[in-house]
Parts: sequence; structure tokens; C-alpha cells
Amino acid sequence: MIGQLAEELDAHRKRVLAEHPDRLTLTELYNVLEKGRSREELTAREREIYQLGQVGVMLDLHGRIDHAVADAYGWPADLEEARILENLVALNAERHREERDGLVRWLRPDYQNPKGQGAAVQIAATLDIAADTAKRIVWPKAPTEQVHSLMAALSRCGRAVEAESLARQFKGAKSPRVRELLDILVSVGHARQINNLYAP
Repeated sequence: MIGQLAEELDAHRKRVLAEHPDRLTLTELYNVLEKGRSREELTAREREIYQLGQVGVMLDLHGRIDHAVADAYGWPADLEEARILENLVALNAERHREERDGLVRWLRPDYQNPKGQGAAVQIAATLDIAADTAKRIVWPKAPTEQVHSLMAALSRCGRAVEAESLARQFKGAKSPRVRELLDILVSVGHARQINNLYAP
């Protein structure tokens, strides 16, 4: 979802800049966008930029991206900037501890770590899940709880697994939804993808 919204935003910006190469710049678009966010009065030139660049569409897309990212982190959508910064600093410290202990969460392993150096990842194509449904966890209804439950399950595995294997740990979980959430966790650095497998 985050990736789709980001691509939509990028396509929108490229399109309006290509349509008005002599009348718009990316800097002007974002200067007007910031004034729009703060509800400051726009000058005549800024109103022209707002209209030609369809800045209202950009505001909407940025808002949707902000909400999607907050949801992926399990944070309230209206979290204050200072609190967001505190949370990101805490996450960065956690990543630093992990990397010090040998766990590196490559976002683009083919580019960042082409020789596969660093901590070894135990890969298992499947995870042996107990068939007894009484032992399976009920899949939460709330998206944020689904993310937290999935992160906990992935952490318990301690190795790379298929999305379908993780889905089988929960009563009522659907593999496509689990895969979607895993992809989000990968995109924000809370999980890693190795071929078709997911690792903590």
C-alpha cells in the first residue's frame, strides 16, 4: 500500500512537471504544499502553482502515505512530530544494537550486500505448524494488532519462512493479507525478504 501510494505521488509530480516545464518546479510545488498544510494565504503566483500542479492531489496523497506509514508502525495517525522523532530514534537505537550483534536488515540486499556477507540467516522454506487448531492464535481484527501479532510470530520463528506458513499459525488469517502485511514490514525495516521467504 505504501509503495503504491508513493508511486502514485511520483507519477503525479512527474506528470504535472512535464505538462508545465516552464511554469513549475518541484521546489515551487512543495513550497506551496507546505503553505497549504499550514493554511497560509497564497499569493497569485502560488495559487497558479497550486492549480497547475494540482497540489491538492499531492496533499491528499501525502496524507494517505502518512496514515499508511503510521499504521505500519502501529502508531496513531495523529502522533505529534516530536513523538514521531522520539520513536524513530528509539527504533534506530534498536537497529544499532541488532547490527552490533550481527543482525543486519538489508532493505535492498542485492544492492547493499551483493556478496551476501554479514550475519547468516537460517532459511527454511516451510515452518512445521501444529495441526491442532486449538493451539493456533486467533487472527486479530484491527490492522495494528495484526501487524504486532505477525511481528511476534515472525520473531518466534527465528528463521526465514513463507507467508503461508505464518498464516497457518493463526485462526482466520488469509495468506494474501499476511503477505501484504509482511511486505509492509519489509518496506519499513521490521522484516527482511529473502526470495519468497520472510525473516525477522
